[in-house]
Amino acid sequence: MNHYDGKQVLLVDIWTNPCGHVDLQSSARQEAAQILKEQEELANTG
Repeated sequence: MNHYDGKQVLLVDIWTNPCGHVDLQSSARQEAAQILKEQEELANTG
């Protein structure tokens, strides 16, 4: 699946990233939160 439309509940604890390493869901959430924080900071500096 390449696109998630929000209509289903997907239970995924780990997956393989395109670069080949396996990520835990908790790690992916932390990475996403950090990216969002950085994007917000960039938006607020302009």
